[in-house]
Amino acid sequence: MARRGGDPLPVRPEEEGSGVPAGGLAEEELVHLRRMLRRERLFEALVYVNLAAAVLLAAFHTIAATWDPARSVLVVLVLLAARGNLRQARSARLLRRLSSALRIGAL
Repeated sequence: MARRGGDPLPVRPEEEGSGVPAGGLAEEELVHLRRMLRRERLFEALVYVNLAAAVLLAAFHTIAATWDPARSVLVVLVLLAARGNLRQARSARLLRRLSSALRIGAL
C-alpha cells in the first residue's frame, strides 16, 4: 500500500510476544475474519426476516385495531435489529472485498 507521495507505508517489525507477523494479521484476527465472511449471507437473510416481521406486526396490529404504544415499541425494536444485521452484512461484504484486494490467503 502506498501513500499519496508514492512511498510505501512503513511496516512495523514483529513486536515481542505479540505473535503477529510483520505486516500481517494475528491468528485470532484471521479466525474472526473467516467467521465474519462465513456469516455474511446469514446477516443478509436476517435483515429480510426482521423487515418482514416488522411489516407483518404493524399490519396485524393495524388491522386488528389493537395498536397501542407498547406494540409500536416492539415494531421499532425489530426494525433496529434489522438495522444492526444490515450493518453486519455490509461489514462482512467490505471485509470480503478488502481480503481479496489485500490477497489474504485461505479465506
